[in-house]
Amino acid sequence: MSDNLNKAIALLSKESDLRCALVKDDLIYTSETRGVKPLLGFIESGVDFRGFSAADRVLGRAASFLYVKLGVTEIYSAVMSEGAVELLDSYGISHSCRELTDKIINRTGDDICPMDKTVLDITDPDEAYIALKNKVAQMAKGAGPKKMDKKDVFKLVEDIISAGSCCDELKILGRKYLDSIGTADEKVLGEVLLAEAEEDVVTVDDNIEFFGSELGRTIFGDAVALQKKEHAEKRKAAGEIYCDCEACSGCLKLLDNRDLILL
Repeated sequence: MSDNLNKAIALLSKESDLRCALVKDDLIYTSETRGVKPLLGFIESGVDFRGFSAADRVLGRAASFLYVKLGVTEIYSAVMSEGAVELLDSYGISHSCRELTDKIINRTGDDICPMDKTVLDITDPDEAYIALKNKVAQMAKGAGPKKMDKKDVFKLVEDIISAGSCCDELKILGRKYLDSIGTADEKVLGEVLLAEAEEDVVTVDDNIEFFGSELGRTIFGDAVALQKKEHAEKRKAAGEIYCDCEACSGCLKLLDNRDLILL
């Protein structure tokens, strides 16, 4: 197991929100997004990932096709399917895992992963890439925006305070709010929670400044701080305003549904 692969695995172990990490010497790319979306994004970024080592949380046949297309030389996954192993072997990509499973199951537990199902009869990485890109677009279009209800808000608060990027103050206030549900204090604590959520949302400019600072480099290390700074710069260039970590994204969604908190 190479130093690059050990570094990628260590990143996933250290940062619980990360779903995948790709490492080549001082170059580090990570994502907190589930599924194949981050890999599609890496392919479309134009970055040359040939020779990188990768660590992933869950690796099925679909994601394996994308890693093949990226040109990684070795990969570790906490959970890896037999279909992924067969595909990686056929392309000579070194692989290891903590748990080998016959197939990756979807989130509802009643079928195989929809992405793996999409590439069942595909053998070419380029064809798989196009099929997966179309499938992701189709699912996004079909899902549409879901109107939240009160129970969804409670679940959102749970998700926010469980995020590794959530600050201690918000965790405490979120828990107090959830504990107050159904009591006379619910609305008051909801107002306090919203105020804290609004204060905690970080902009891309904030991230660029922090991860470019000596403090940011001291806390996260030069390589990770640079990667996070570059990620923020890419988001700014694309017209994005806010940080896309799980906590900030959740807070923004919570603020969009403040009326449900204050019911």
